[in-house]
Amino acid sequence: MGRLHQLRGEWSEAIPCLLAARPRMRAEDRVACDQALILSYLKTDQPVQALALADDGILNSGIFSDIYRKLRKEIERKTRDASAARSL
Repeated sequence: MGRLHQLRGEWSEAIPCLLAARPRMRAEDRVACDQALILSYLKTDQPVQALALADDGILNSGIFSDIYRKLRKEIERKTRDASAARSL
């Protein structure tokens, strides 16, 4: 359901669905769920939650930690870009 909400641009509605699905996910499926959740957090202006999720993945995802490191860098970049755009 979370991905369907995202396809419709319903970012806020996607978050609870993705959070509910997350504990049932393993390996690549968990990474995909977390990527979708991070996107929803960013689209709803919740970078702190996005960063926390990336940090959790870095610490706890084993062989997938590099993916979460890249996600964290992307979150930081988008947050910086959004801040710079607001200050113009």
